[in-house]
Amino acid sequence: MTGTAPGKTRPDLPGVVKSPVLGLTLAVGNFIVGRALHEDISPLSLNFWRWVIALAILLPFTLHSLIQYRHKLARLWLLLLSLAFTGIACFQTFVYFALITTMTVAFAGAVLLIAHGDLRSLTAMQFGKGDLWMLVAVVMWAIYSLLVKKKPVDIPQAVLLSASSLIAILLMLPVALLTDQLTVTLNPQTTWGILYVAIFPSVLAFLLWNRGVIQIGPGRTGAFMYLMPFFGAALSMLFLDEKIQLYQLAGGALVLGGVIVLNWRQSA
Repeated sequence: MTGTAPGKTRPDLPGVVKSPVLGLTLAVGNFIVGRALHEDISPLSLNFWRWVIALAILLPFTLHSLIQYRHKLARLWLLLLSLAFTGIACFQTFVYFALITTMTVAFAGAVLLIAHGDLRSLTAMQFGKGDLWMLVAVVMWAIYSLLVKKKPVDIPQAVLLSASSLIAILLMLPVALLTDQLTVTLNPQTTWGILYVAIFPSVLAFLLWNRGVIQIGPGRTGAFMYLMPFFGAALSMLFLDEKIQLYQLAGGALVLGGVIVLNWRQSA
């Protein structure tokens, strides 16, 4: 006998966790690229152009559906505006501002601290400018994750992302024009960096994360944020020559096990 209700089977664990884990892995790559390019392109410019390219990638697949769902999307204008403002325009731009002055490993650790809600430790921290940008960014992402759950089930994820990214581009455009932050000096590093963040952390990571929120809820999906220090430290060591300690690897393995057990028990 198991604790599974009659008529129901235990959910496939890999199916439960693969979307948020893959999404988070791709999203952490965004921090690496943002840190690497911070001297070559402004935060707002990087975020603007990554989503212009991301939308160009999405539209061939979603344009027909955008037209088909245009009336439903129009009725969801407030939700779309909120998603665009919090998760795309603000969160991504604030992350890039934070990475100008914050090492990737330190950034990931601070995200973990805030996600854990340890306010006493937060008050003991000495916040720099990058930390404050990061704090606001994490708040924006938390709001975004809660809002994604409100998506009507009949609207495809890619359609929602296309509509919200278009709105985010329109929100960022006047700010970028007023602050003269649209110009990009292209070289191999910036070109490949922008293409990477447009394809993987933008299109793929958002679709995977949103799918996780819809499948298992924002609370359980948010638990995967605890893996960010582990992924961030590993990628920073590989690509940015930042130092990683053995305890970080051990801690990451324990956190991964805890997240899997949490989702297994709640899926039973």
